[in-house]
Order: sequence, then structure tokens, then C-alpha cells
Amino acid sequence: MVSASCFRTAPLLPLIPNNHRRHTLAPTWTTPSTSIRSPVGRPVVPASSNGNRSTDHLPPLVEQLLNTPGLEAPEGSSPEQMLKVTEAFWKAMKDPKVASKPGPIVVTESSEHILHGDQSTDFDVCVAGGTLGVFLALALQRLGHRVCIIERRLLQGRSQEWNISGKELESLVEAGLLTQEELQECIETAWEADRVGFYSGDHHSNNENNLSSDLWVKDVLNIGISPKKLIATLKKKFLESGGILREHTSFKSAVVYEDCAVLKLMPCGSASRNGSGSNDAAGLELTPADVNRPCAIVTSSSSSSNADSGTTGTGSTGTGSTGTTTINELRCRILIDCMGHYSPIVKQIRNGQQPDGMVVVVGGCFAASSTGGAMNNAAATPIAFPNTADLLYSFTDSFNDSQLFWEAFPAEGGAARTAYMFLYSDTHPDRPTFTSLLNTYLELLPRYQNVSLTDIAFKRVLFGGFPCYMRGSPLKPAFNRVLQVGDAAATQSPLSFGGFGAMVRHLPRLTRGVDQALTENKLTKGYLSWLQPYQPSLSVAWLFQRSMSLRVGQLQRQETENDTNKGQKNSGCSKEAVKKKAGKGWIPANHINRLLRCNFSVMRVFGDRVLRPFLQDSLQAGPLALTMLGMMLRNPLTVTLVLFQTGPMLILGWFRHFISLVVASALFILLKPLKTVVKNYTFQRLLDALEYGTASDYEYRASSPVTEEEIAGMQSTSKLKEKKAVDGDGSSDGVEVKAEEVEQHSWPAAVASLW
Repeated sequence: MVSASCFRTAPLLPLIPNNHRRHTLAPTWTTPSTSIRSPVGRPVVPASSNGNRSTDHLPPLVEQLLNTPGLEAPEGSSPEQMLKVTEAFWKAMKDPKVASKPGPIVVTESSEHILHGDQSTDFDVCVAGGTLGVFLALALQRLGHRVCIIERRLLQGRSQEWNISGKELESLVEAGLLTQEELQECIETAWEADRVGFYSGDHHSNNENNLSSDLWVKDVLNIGISPKKLIATLKKKFLESGGILREHTSFKSAVVYEDCAVLKLMPCGSASRNGSGSNDAAGLELTPADVNRPCAIVTSSSSSSNADSGTTGTGSTGTGSTGTTTINELRCRILIDCMGHYSPIVKQIRNGQQPDGMVVVVGGCFAASSTGGAMNNAAATPIAFPNTADLLYSFTDSFNDSQLFWEAFPAEGGAARTAYMFLYSDTHPDRPTFTSLLNTYLELLPRYQNVSLTDIAFKRVLFGGFPCYMRGSPLKPAFNRVLQVGDAAATQSPLSFGGFGAMVRHLPRLTRGVDQALTENKLTKGYLSWLQPYQPSLSVAWLFQRSMSLRVGQLQRQETENDTNKGQKNSGCSKEAVKKKAGKGWIPANHINRLLRCNFSVMRVFGDRVLRPFLQDSLQAGPLALTMLGMMLRNPLTVTLVLFQTGPMLILGWFRHFISLVVASALFILLKPLKTVVKNYTFQRLLDALEYGTASDYEYRASSPVTEEEIAGMQSTSKLKEKKAVDGDGSSDGVEVKAEEVEQHSWPAAVASLW
């Protein structure tokens, strides 16, 4: 469901056997006792009055984290600087006056022809943004097109692993981009099972309606692939096939003529200033796109040597490769914009349009040891985590109009663990800052992973905001010869973090489409719009995103005197003002968890054919209809509450998208036999739109259920040497994890059982 694309309930379900629990050592972190002993169901989410607080005065936990020795950061910068960049972006997003300002004009059109006689373009395709663009660039280069990649940094993947399913990765081999051996070399981590579960608020039972609230699945987002290895392999193959790479080259503008597009490019390296007034490492202003890719940012002194070593090959020319060539213009037949959410072309097209939703994420990658996180200490006893992951998990109810979700994955071959905390949000000015969310993450992480902060050694810290759009998703081309792809086109699910999974999934469709458009010279925006068509499967996901979030003021408040005093202290307002600001919402704090428990218990009854596509962001008409029907039968009151939570207009819009999903699914079944007969560009793109827009491209593969014995074995053989208590007194108040034994019912029988 999320790519990252999760959570833990209280009482905490021990991922680690109880016989390994012992009293927590005295922290070397300056950790307030309330950070580990915060009330069950009441995460310490900062008051909304702090929504625009700067990072000048960091909370002690956050300050200690960002000053951790060896924490990954760009050369010439620091983790704190990257946090400031993210905070500045988030503050601007929450300010309607700033966020609604039209974007810069970077693309213009002309009715003139500039190619005369035998003149030709420099390239057939220019791909701006190489991290995800290299996938499509290599695919097109292998088909015989002349391709150039333009990358403002180094074309280099991040250290943090991407999580994906094995079946999705196979498409890279089927497309000829990688051999099976090369793919295996890029796989860093694999694990045995994934968990989904939601907080029930019951200290004594983990069951609701006689069903386990934890659900276990296999072969779903169960692989961690190294972006650094993957991108390096694709980059090498791209250059060896004759592709051209321009690293440290920034896209500035483009003029689209009748016969080509002329790009204005600028070599990166001149001093510029970022939002805080200091020069960044590579002479470019740091952006949110740089925050989670620090290894691609190098100092000016090392940029040339690093670029040289990374771009050897027949096509390695340009500023980034040689450090000497000055590029002013490039002519190409089509410009593919892979510059992500923050692309200047996207800003121009959206013209100040604010996101309809946000996925706000903080997290980190860490290892643990029994000697206060001193992993370089020879006497340290590593604490290994179980070889399982959380896809979607919660261990608190909603608070401060936010429902916190978690996900965790093994990393670095099992030697480390990655844990994210995220929430579905909007851009309301009262939403909390990344600094306050990071502080909450550190306060709750010990409870989630059953390990003290004193035993954790952080390797990386991550934070980011991923905008989602109901209108303009996917984003239609606004110009001839310019096509948005990946995050720039907003083709990722509103439930997921980023576009790696979406890029891999849509790569075959995009490769076929762009190839035929180039071959038949169908490069006007009308023809290119067929490459980013309406996708009802994507649109129906919006109801789930909205039902997993709360608008400011919706949550039913249960303010205590301590809460009021704390809010008064933080905001400097009177008690009356704090209470008035808290508001009187009407949605109970456990609503979202109850809704999700109902949702997943229904899908469990219907079995893997309903559950697995949903977890992989492939919403299909049949499984979706069965799930919605089952939820109404199981818990009509909670489901009805969604109508008031999201608003009637969203519900009506959802029904329109759902009807479109049903009709498109039927049309694809009827027209699919003609795919090999009718080769017309428009018809082929129509079939692609129907197939991918209805998630008919998803290929179901049966997997055996996860048994209780398997879960126990995965935990007991996890090489765990030591376990810290999480509640401060060494006691164990958890219950045993119950495995999900998926029963494959017939669907009529399943509906009857729900009733």
C-alpha cells in the first residue's frame, strides 16, 4: 500500500521474544521520561500553535540526533541544514499566499521552424532528471534513439534502500535493462514476511470480532534494493550503449518550435546561496529534492573527479563528465521531464495550484548494540532485529488532528533497520513542523521497536513531504514535445511516498508509447496526452487517503488540564485561548484505526486475491467492490462516519471514479484481443490506458499463508542477543503475536460470513 510505499499497537506486540527483555539502561541521550512513558494512545504531537516554529531552537532529542557523529549528510553541508531546507519548503507550502504564486515561465512555444535542409536535432530525447529518468533513458537508447540525460547533481542513487516486490523487479529484466545476475547484485536485503496492524486500545486482547488485528503476508514489498548499485549499473549500461550524460548541468528553459525543442542549460558550479544564506556544496541552491539524496551532492573541489570516475564510456561527454565543456543549448525532438514534484516545468503548468494532500514522512536507518549505540566498540553486542517488516502499522490513536502511521524494514542485509513515521495531511498552516514530528518520532521509536535510544546508532535520518493532487493526476502535457514522467506527472498513488515503484510499473507502457510517438512523429501535446491518461484506479485511491487523515478541527478533543498548561507554555497564550484553539471536533480518536481494522479484516476474509493488489497500490474493480460491500456489512456505523469525515462531494466523486473503473475494466477485456491486430498509435495507447488505469497489469501470484510457527521461527532465529524493556520498568505487558492464517473463501460465502 505504501512504498515505502508500518505500525505497532499498545500493548506492544513483541517483535522480540520476552525472555530477551531486561531493564533499560540509563540513557546517554538526554531523554525526558515522558518520551518513553507517554500515555498509551496519546503521542506527543506538538500543538498546532507551533506549526511554523523554526529550527533555531531544536528539541534536545532532535539536536542530539542531528549531531550524531557519522550521520550521513552532503559534503559541505549538515543534517541540520537539510532539515532547515525542508522546513522552509514546508512553511512555504502551508502559506497560501506563497504557495499560490504562479511558477516561473520556463517553457515557451513558437510556431516557427528552425531546422532547415539536412539539419537535425542533437538528440531524439533529452531526459531532465536522471535518478528515475535513467530507466526510461536506457530503454529508449536500447531501441536506437539518441538520448541525453541532464542531471543537476551526480547521477547517483541514495544510500537508503528502495523497497519493492520481486515481481515488479522482474520487469527490469524483461525489458532488457538488467540481467538476472545484475539484478541480484543490486538486491541488498530480503525478508520473509510483512505485517499490517492497527491499534485497538485494548490492553488485554488483540482480537476484534474474533479476528487477529495483525495480518501477515509474504512477497509484498519484501526486497530492499540498493539505489546506489542499481543507478550505477543502469548508468554504466546507458553510457556503454552510446547515451550521453550531462552531470552538474541544470535545466533553465526551453523553447518549443514546430520541428524541435531547444533547451537552455547551465553548468552548475557558480556560487549561489540557499535559503539560509550559506553556500551549498556544489554551488547550487539546496532543494527538498536534495534532502534524501545527499550522496549525489559533492563539493566543487571533488565534483570533477567524482564525475569523471562515474561516467566512463563511449557517451560520457558534457560538463559533468569532463569538467571543461560549456553547454548553452541542446536541440531535441522531445523533452522528458523527470525532475520530480519540484520541477520548474511542473510549477509553471500547475500555476500555483496547491496540493490536495500531502504524505509527510520522518524516519531513519539505524543499528543497535548493547553498549549505548557504540557500534565501533569491539565489546559491543549487536542487537539484530527480526527478519520481518511492517507495511502499515499504528500503535496510537489520533491526536492533534493527526493519525500517525509507521513502517519498518530490515536494511543493509539485516545489519540495520529502517523505520518511518508518516501521516496523511493537507497544507493547513497549523500542521506540525518536521522538527516537531522528528521529535515525536524519537519519543515513540523506543516503544515501536522495543529498543532504547541509548542502544541505537543512527546512520541516516530522512524527512520529506510528498504532494498529491486530485486534479491533474496524472498531469497532462501542456506543451508540444514536452512530457512529464514519474513524480513530475504525479503518477504515484496518494497512499505512497515516492515514484520508484510507479516508474518500474509504468516503464513498459512509457517505453512503448514514447518509442511509437518518436517513430511516427506524434509529438504534439494531444498525442502525448495519451501517455498520461486518466487512471480511475489511481483516482479511487483518494478516498482511502482522505479517510486515513483528519482535517484541522475534526478530531474530538479530550483536553486535560496538563494538555492545556502545556499548550499555554508552548504558545504563550492564555488557557482560554488554548482551549478555544483546540476546538470541539466530533470524530472520535479511534475512528481511523477502527476503520482500517474493519477494512483489512474484510480483505482477509476474501483472501489474497483481494488483499495483495490493495497492498501494492493496484486497486481493481472486483476486489474493491467486495471490500466496500464487506465493510458496510461488518461495521456500517464506522463506514458511514467516513461520509461526514471526507464530505459528500468527495464520496460522489469517488462513485464517479469507481463507475469509470468498472466500465474501463470491461472495455479492456473486450478490446484486449485486438492488441496484436490494430497497431494504430491511438488505439495502442487506449489499450495501455485501460490496462494500467484499471490495474489490469497487476499479475496475481499465490503465496502460502504465514503460520504461527513461521512467525515464531523468524523471531527466535533473528540473532538477537539482548532486548531492552520499553516501558521503563522491565515488565512485559505485551501479548503474543498471532499469525494471519489466510483462508481462501468463495466470495459469496465470504460475504455471508461477514453478515
